[in-house]
Amino acid sequence: MGDGRDVDTLLGFQGPARANVIPCPNQFSNPHSMPIRNRCNLLKVNLFMSNRRPIADLIVASGALSRDRVGDVAVHSADSGSSNRRTNPKFLIANPRLETPVTRSKQSTAIPSNSEFSQVFPIGFFCAFAPLVQFSTASRSSRPKLPPRSNFRPEAGYSRELVLLGALLLVLLLAGFTAFASRMYHKTFHVLADQWFAQGDASFHAGNAVEALNDYRNALAYSPNNPQLQFHLARALAATGREEEAESYLVNLLSVSPGSGEINLELARSSARRKAGMAAALRYYHAAIYGEWDRDPLAMRWDVRRELCEYLLAQGTRIQVEPELIAMADNVPVTDIARQKIAGELLLRGQLWDRTLTVFRSVLAADPDDPEGLAGAGTAAFHLSEFPQAVEYLSRLSREKLADPQIAGMLEPSRQVIADDPFLGGLSKEEKAARTVRILALAESRAEQCASQSANQQGAPLADRAAGPDLQKLISQNAAMKSAWSERLLVRFPDRINDAMALAFQLESAADTCGPAQGPDLAIELLSQTRSGKNR
Repeated sequence: MGDGRDVDTLLGFQGPARANVIPCPNQFSNPHSMPIRNRCNLLKVNLFMSNRRPIADLIVASGALSRDRVGDVAVHSADSGSSNRRTNPKFLIANPRLETPVTRSKQSTAIPSNSEFSQVFPIGFFCAFAPLVQFSTASRSSRPKLPPRSNFRPEAGYSRELVLLGALLLVLLLAGFTAFASRMYHKTFHVLADQWFAQGDASFHAGNAVEALNDYRNALAYSPNNPQLQFHLARALAATGREEEAESYLVNLLSVSPGSGEINLELARSSARRKAGMAAALRYYHAAIYGEWDRDPLAMRWDVRRELCEYLLAQGTRIQVEPELIAMADNVPVTDIARQKIAGELLLRGQLWDRTLTVFRSVLAADPDDPEGLAGAGTAAFHLSEFPQAVEYLSRLSREKLADPQIAGMLEPSRQVIADDPFLGGLSKEEKAARTVRILALAESRAEQCASQSANQQGAPLADRAAGPDLQKLISQNAAMKSAWSERLLVRFPDRINDAMALAFQLESAADTCGPAQGPDLAIELLSQTRSGKNR
């Protein structure tokens, strides 16, 4: 209805009634009474009681009509409908929802459809048990007047917009509460998983792998799809000797993150612990070196390569370890003294003497009195037959270090070589000749001792004898040349020194069948290596 009230509310019907919709007459389409767009927007409704006697005519007008014009239309309708026959009282109601005009021709009356009538007002139930109502249309002053729209308030019910807004707010409130409850639920699970993980991590670093394994399993129960928990669980399984279970977890994780450096490293360690897993270990180690690392990738890759070098050195694979050692040493910054020392020690184990000496010289450049640098540089110089440098580095060590048998076993022979070497620069002819005669005498003495030991084994098979026929031949050659290699003749003919020293080196080498050289004989062998460049 135009003012928001139903027909039964306006008319006060309490009994059953029925309504017929009658198109508005032509006089209601007077262009002088209403705007052109609202023409013929009036509907007349006849109300009938249960005895089918009409009791009132209800005229519904569009809300676009002004209140004065609505009154005019009502009066006009009453006057035009007056006759000798009994007429029904008429009541005019403004309806702003009636926007679609109802057309009418002079020949026929257009009956509005149900859809058109539903746009006017709901009239499906008209006031059960409505009383007999009579309206007087004799005078204009007696017709009912509607309250102004601006002051009207609905007597009952809520608007559709308010209901929709309330429903929307309720849905949003329920959605927010559900999201909050779900978030708190998952947060509780995450908190429990983190607590168990922290406890397991502490146990693992404390060396208690069994307890850490249980804690990791509890954490995984609260967060089963957490890759970090699965990774640490695999580490704990490997630490407890359950390699197959650990590899199962690690392989599954690797299928998801094939470039992970951590996962490849754990798989490399697991393969290295197995005797037949060297090929797989090398593959996983290299994948870890060139893999992805979350923190400090350069440092982590260097550490993995160092671990690979230690593994290969333990396996005794010199050919495979050399390129890894060189790559590791080349990737150490000069200013990183700690890693320089680690690289130098591994190079010593790999017997790469040149690179070892270079690395420890870098360490000594930063600290000339560094004991590890001095020992490393002296050892590398000794094996390179650079005995003067070896003596220089090793003699600067403390007394505690010099008491080490390994250090002493390099320092004393180095000094002996320096004292006996006739090839040192700056020596006089007499000194060179004297040193050559002394070395020949030492070599002859050791060879004769070895030959004597061999003579005592005449009853033994030839393969078990200490000295062979080569030693006897060298002893006979030395006896024949002894007069020509006297100290006086060597001073006079210094070019003979080379031949005399060559025979001395052969005698020492042949005598090694009786046992390793010791003391001065060791110095002669070292001098022999220096001349041949064997260690370079």
